[in-house]
Amino acid sequence: MKPRVLFADDDAVVEGLRRTLWRMRARYDMVFVAGYDAALAALVHSSFDVAVVDPAMRGPGGMSLLAYLRAERPDTLRIAFSGTCEAAAWVDALALAHRFVSKPSSAENLVAHIDESVRSGCACSNGMVTTLRALSEPQALPKAYRSALAELTKPEPVRMTIARSVASDIGLTARLLKLANSAWIAPSRPIDSVDRAVEHLGMELVHAALLLLGIRGDDDNWSGENSDLVERHGTLVGTIAAKLVAPRDAAAARSAGLLHDIGRMAFARVQPIEYRALCADTESERELSRHEFARFGGDHTQCGAFLLGLWGLPPKVVASVANHHDPVVGAPATLTVAEAVRVAELAASHELDERWAGNAETAAEAQWRAAMVDRVGQEIERSGLEIAR
Repeated sequence: MKPRVLFADDDAVVEGLRRTLWRMRARYDMVFVAGYDAALAALVHSSFDVAVVDPAMRGPGGMSLLAYLRAERPDTLRIAFSGTCEAAAWVDALALAHRFVSKPSSAENLVAHIDESVRSGCACSNGMVTTLRALSEPQALPKAYRSALAELTKPEPVRMTIARSVASDIGLTARLLKLANSAWIAPSRPIDSVDRAVEHLGMELVHAALLLLGIRGDDDNWSGENSDLVERHGTLVGTIAAKLVAPRDAAAARSAGLLHDIGRMAFARVQPIEYRALCADTESERELSRHEFARFGGDHTQCGAFLLGLWGLPPKVVASVANHHDPVVGAPATLTVAEAVRVAELAASHELDERWAGNAETAAEAQWRAAMVDRVGQEIERSGLEIAR
């Protein structure tokens, strides 16, 4: 069955979308409506997988429609599709939509966002998809998070605007400065301002860090020790992974590594007591994944990738999170982001050793694995990283 997609905008825009996306009719079951009332009428008679709504739509408005969808149709993915540049409007729209696509946009770009939204939930059970969609609501995040994330979704985000948003929240400021000054990030001199932290970390890593800190929250659902461990482990994996890829992929590798276990934090938020007990009763990642799948209909790799897909992170980051427990197959000359995260995760878990190197199917792969063990060891030693057991 084709995904059903609702497009709601003003008259002229809707007609333009209809003409532009007509060639996609074999892929989607599309409904185009003009205005709030027509959109509500369509929603009364049918359900939709995705709704693409302009928050600035005239009449009762797109914001009211997004709010209605959030309250009455939580299973529908909400994409805010707008050309507004007002900061307040961006923040408000981001509070109601799962992702924001800026106008003007090519048909290919809009379709890519719809495809990613539809695909992101395929690996999880229907019940878990609904739960994670609710958890992913940006409105659940503090205002400082929403404001910073709104700026980060713009085509050309302004560093100072992000810094001001972060600096308005003392907890967020402390945690971002802690990350920027960590041994894994290795600044050349201490970073004592949020602006310098954002500049040093880069937009992509700041985006990833805000999502991780936001999903963790300030409560004690999963105990501070476990949450801290996931953050430290993720930062270490991202740091190692960034050293194993081509320079152009370093930012994506660092972000994917930082976020690779975000699904564990999500489970801890939705079922804190059960997940704490589940983690206490398992001794390996493979066993943990089996228990997660039995309990939640998906493991932390799949459900973490689902959340990141909702938030619109780059596909290579989402894919790396989804596949970070897959084995490294063959002996690639150049590591992709996903492969680098897998290798880095093994290193951070003390599994990248002679046993791993010797457990290869061919002599060539065994030689490559041995060389990888040496290379990662040298990178860790050169960077002064410490991998605690």
